[in-house]
Amino acid sequence: ENLVLVRKMLTTTNIFSKVLSHHRNFFSSQIVKRHGSNRAKRGLYHLKDVRSGNSVSFSERKTRRKWKPNVQTKKFWSQILCCWLRFKVTTHAIKCIDKKGGIDKYILETPESKLNSIAGNNAKRMLLSKLDDSNN
Repeated sequence: ENLVLVRKMLTTTNIFSKVLSHHRNFFSSQIVKRHGSNRAKRGLYHLKDVRSGNSVSFSERKTRRKWKPNVQTKKFWSQILCCWLRFKVTTHAIKCIDKKGGIDKYILETPESKLNSIAGNNAKRMLLSKLDDSNN
């Protein structure tokens, strides 16, 4: 519910200062609430993760298998930080980043439950601190 406030208030720098003061200690812990693989916690997977199930042959013999997400290493330009950010991202996350209009907006507007990533939370913390410094 706290991050919904962030999404609604991301339009002007005046509002950023209100959001930053409200969420200053919100990202102090590294706790990721949704269970996910360690692999997903190191990148931006946007709720995609390794799935498991059965491969079923014509004779209906079941063999265990895994479905891995399509993960790419990609660099994104952050306009707030003025530097390149490198992440392992799924193609679904790349589409979401394009839809939001850039890596900065994606990281700031996406709820922590969908990021589900220590790398994403660290990037969010860096962006918020940079915005806080620029507003003061």
